[in-house]
Amino acid sequence: MHMQHGVIGAGPQFPSKFPEDEEPAFYGHQKFILEDPTDQSVEGAVGVFYGELGPKVRNIVDMVVTELFHNAQGHRSHQQGVYHPWPEITVTLGWTLDGDFKYPLVIVQDRNIGRPELRVDRPQRGLVRVISHSPKSGWRRSNNGNRVWAMVDFQPR
Repeated sequence: MHMQHGVIGAGPQFPSKFPEDEEPAFYGHQKFILEDPTDQSVEGAVGVFYGELGPKVRNIVDMVVTELFHNAQGHRSHQQGVYHPWPEITVTLGWTLDGDFKYPLVIVQDRNIGRPELRVDRPQRGLVRVISHSPKSGWRRSNNGNRVWAMVDFQPR
């Protein structure tokens, strides 16, 4: 779990770096994979795949997916004339278990090879916002870039 601590009345203190960690395993065989998605296809996929969730919770999941997707879009590595056999960005939606609870699991794969930045100067955007709605989140390098993931909390904040 992410440690958010501080002085009563002060804002939360976030870690200085986004945690590097393996993503949890998917629960079951249901997964929804979007290759080189658009804002509209991401929003539509969240609405369909997590349709069983109430609107408030689905909005939280949509916000986390959108923040991770926009973070990947902002770090695209455009290489003219270079062929890559894999998509520039892949969004995977699914479920994971943590103890006795089932949580939405979101993974965004991109071609960026740099460590994801945790911008604490912008708490309402990006990975800081993702952490505030995720009991567990992180990233890891893969063969073709980075995989950033978040297990989404059901509680509105």
